[in-house]
Amino acid sequence: MFNLGYNEIQKENEAPGEFKANPLGYFKNNDAPKGHYRIMFDDTFEKTLKELQEADFAILNGLTYFGRKNVQEHASTMRAMIFDLDGTDAEHLANFFSGAFRGDAYPVPNYVVMSGHNIHLYYVFEYAIPLYPNIKLQLKELKFALTWKLWNPYTTTIKNPQYQGINQGFRVIGGKTKVEGRRVRAFKLNDHPFNLETLGKYVPEESRVDESQLFKMTFLSLEEAKEKYPDWYERRIVRKD
Repeated sequence: MFNLGYNEIQKENEAPGEFKANPLGYFKNNDAPKGHYRIMFDDTFEKTLKELQEADFAILNGLTYFGRKNVQEHASTMRAMIFDLDGTDAEHLANFFSGAFRGDAYPVPNYVVMSGHNIHLYYVFEYAIPLYPNIKLQLKELKFALTWKLWNPYTTTIKNPQYQGINQGFRVIGGKTKVEGRRVRAFKLNDHPFNLETLGKYVPEESRVDESQLFKMTFLSLEEAKEKYPDWYERRIVRKD
């Protein structure tokens, strides 16, 4: 989801000045008094990920940040929107899949991640969503509305949805869980990345993000947008979908 190898996030020894932001991991071992942050660089991503996977507790999310701490005011872009779905047994998970694949009641996630007793749903975007202050608020509203949609008696045993902000971290794929000897596992379900429009169709209009405003605020020309976001350009400018 971070498009490694495409020069979108900073390399470890890359000179500053291009305003690139990076994913940030956080880990803590049981015998350590405090945890540590790790910047996920493009050229050392796999190495750092392995370090996180061996920690007792390690989290990552779908955002990139400026700086060394994953605080929301430093967030730069959103690459994926991720949801917790707790209280889910085999029957509830089957209900979710049926509703997503057959009834189009829910968007089909790109990845379903098994994290101990919890399920995480990953919706990966086709382009990086710039996190301007007003866009952060709109994305929060979108995530809350989708959470309300995903959490229901058919998909979980928990009555009240657990609303989480866009800055929420999730146990790293391949990392340790609370269950001894069990690792976080990911299963790919959907090859097609999402955009704000496709996610927005599952929520009321007042909770949707106005996708057209994103590119007005980036001050990109149409030619620059065509090069940087070809899928968006084809869909919105050429086909006018």
